[in-house]
Amino acid sequence: STEWHKISFWKSKLNRASSAPVKNAAKPAANGRVSLQSATSSIFSDIIEDGYHVDRRLAPSVPLISTIRDQIMSLESQGIPATFVMLFDELWELWREYPLENPRLHPTFDILAFYVDPRLSQSGFSPHRDRQPLDVSSSFQPDGLPKYVTRWIAITDADAESNSCLYVIPKRNDPGYMDGDDDVEGEEGGERNIDGGVNPSVLPLQRALSTKESYQYIRALPIPSGSSLLFSHRIIHWGSSGNPKSTLAPRIAVSFTYSDPTFEKPYLKEEAFAWKEGGGTLPEFPIRLLLCCCQMLIYYQRFG
Repeated sequence: STEWHKISFWKSKLNRASSAPVKNAAKPAANGRVSLQSATSSIFSDIIEDGYHVDRRLAPSVPLISTIRDQIMSLESQGIPATFVMLFDELWELWREYPLENPRLHPTFDILAFYVDPRLSQSGFSPHRDRQPLDVSSSFQPDGLPKYVTRWIAITDADAESNSCLYVIPKRNDPGYMDGDDDVEGEEGGERNIDGGVNPSVLPLQRALSTKESYQYIRALPIPSGSSLLFSHRIIHWGSSGNPKSTLAPRIAVSFTYSDPTFEKPYLKEEAFAWKEGGGTLPEFPIRLLLCCCQMLIYYQRFG
C-alpha cells in the first residue's frame, strides 16, 4: 500500500479503532486497583540485591489494558508484529501510568510488544542478558543501582503452566552478573546486542547452572494482567514456550526501558516526549512509525 505512512491506514487495521490523540487526558477511576504513582515498594532495593523485582501493583486503567490487548491481537491476526501497537496513543498513555520514579533513569524509547501463542508453537526470547558492556562494573551506580532497567508489563495473564511466563536466574546465583562474561566474547554462535556485546550462550548458563542443585535457583515469574516485572540489563532471563494445550489467551506483554544517559542515550530527544503534570505531549506519528521500523531492524533475529 502507498498509504502505510498515514495513521488512517493503521487504524483501519484494527477491529476496534484507536481513540483520538490523548491530550491532557483525565485518569479513569481506580476501581479498587492500587495506583502505581502513590504506592510504595522495594523496587530498587530488590533490583540492586536480586537483579529483579515483581511489582504486583495494578495500573488504574483496566479499559486501557483491554484496548491494548485488542489492538495487538488485531495486528497479529494480520501478520503485523505486536510492536506496531506503538503507533497508537493507548500504548503511550500506558507508559504514563507506570512511572519509574528514579531521577537517574530516563526513558530510552526502546519499546517492544510481545505476542506468544503456545498453541502455534511460539515462544519468547531464549536466555540472554539485555546488555553486555565491556566494563560491567561501570554499568552500575556506586550504590549498585543498574544504569539500565526494563519494565515488562503483562497485558494478559502470564501463567507458567499455560501460556508461558518469564524466568530469571537471580543475581546472587549468577557468577557472570557482576564479573562479566568475557569467556563468550567472540564465541561461535553468540548473538550480538545492539551495543556490540555478545548475548550469553552456553558458557554463562553453564557457569550459573553448574550443578543439578543450581537449577533450583531458576525463578518462574508468573504475573496477572496489569502487573509488571522490573529487571536489570545483566540478569539472565527468558520466556518459556508454554503449553500447546493452553486454554488461556496468548501471552501479550509490552516492555519499556530506562537508562542513565551516560550508559546508553535515548533514541529520541526529551522534547519528543515530555509529560507534564496533568498531561503532556506525545511523539508525532512519523516518529512512532520510525521507532517501530527501527525496532524491526534492531531485533531482526526476533521478528525475521
